[in-house]
Amino acid sequence: KYTINRAGTAKLQVDTYYDTASKLLYSTNRTLRIRESAEKYALTIKMPTSSDDKNGTTVNADRQNERFEYEIGVVGTSLSDSADYINKYIPDISMDDPRQELIKMLVISNKREKIMLGKDNILFEMVFDDVTYQNPITSQNCKEYQVEIELKSDFLHRANLKHLTDYIDGLALGLNPTTESKYKRGYVMTES
Repeated sequence: KYTINRAGTAKLQVDTYYDTASKLLYSTNRTLRIRESAEKYALTIKMPTSSDDKNGTTVNADRQNERFEYEIGVVGTSLSDSADYINKYIPDISMDDPRQELIKMLVISNKREKIMLGKDNILFEMVFDDVTYQNPITSQNCKEYQVEIELKSDFLHRANLKHLTDYIDGLALGLNPTTESKYKRGYVMTES
């Protein structure tokens, strides 16, 4: 049995994803975003933990998406103030090279409701997302609903994450598991 703790009411968060015009981050399964939530901003970089599969998604043997995440609080949406941080984790992008200029590629408005699940001192975060993808380049929008489950305990407990996702998959018919990032998923859905 899992203990369930509702983390409050649904909250709006807006994620702005940046990439080069040649989609360098997209093609290497990395993301760079600035998240605005409750008038606070955070810059997040996500990257693969190991080798990619043929679709450019890092997955383990259990088909779970595994990525490193680096995050810092920022004052606003300007990337120039975070150039050193970006260059530390994405050294193949030079913030001074106009050919590698980071541009706004996707904006995701997400009404998110969180539930914390616990079992045997292992903590999971389950979120229900009401997502709107907005592509500023094509002016295309699209909407979908998602359920996301993250392991919030030590990485060694990832087998327990697999047990939980298998359990939920057996209960909730109609869910379509994906290992794509929201950036990849949203970009594909709004690129034309």
